[in-house]
Amino acid sequence: MEGRIDMQGTHAGVEEQRRVATGARSRRLSATLLVAAFVGFLLPFATVSCGTPVTFTGIELATANVPSEGIDDTEFAGEVESNGTTVAAFALGLVVLALALLLARIPGWGLAALGGLLAVLLLPWIAASAMADFELHEGYVLSAGALAGVQGVRRVDAVRRRRSLGRRVWPAVLTGVMLAIPLVATVLLAASSGA
Repeated sequence: MEGRIDMQGTHAGVEEQRRVATGARSRRLSATLLVAAFVGFLLPFATVSCGTPVTFTGIELATANVPSEGIDDTEFAGEVESNGTTVAAFALGLVVLALALLLARIPGWGLAALGGLLAVLLLPWIAASAMADFELHEGYVLSAGALAGVQGVRRVDAVRRRRSLGRRVWPAVLTGVMLAIPLVATVLLAASSGA
């Protein structure tokens, strides 16, 4: 009987070590993805045109510094800023907040990353609603993809956690499917704009 208790205690200790190691890997991966999302804002983000094309980085859009040199209609750069700066600044702020909270191990970083993803996904819809043609560049793809990756890591962790507790995993899977809908819709919108 005493040997059996020791075996169960040892098994529980191994499970706890495995859970801690998995959590540390997930945090490192999520932190790396959040850094990648931030770097995406430093790269060319998109080209928007309504006759005259304007190309800008995510930081330029977020800080209302969309370049107007070399384009015929300087008012168009201002229109791009007025339509997208608030959402881009919000997205960038949430990426930075999520990374800071994650590194400080403060709860809420996942919610901040989710808000950042939804804000980034909103940007092409704003361009489309303004009747502008747009083409997304590597910075946008990196930011959106990295933020989607963070949500993927969180969904996998949720499934593992629910499974280890003996609970049904379908709520975590369903949440992942619901998060994929705006991502797929934005990809389809971007593909139709580039066509």
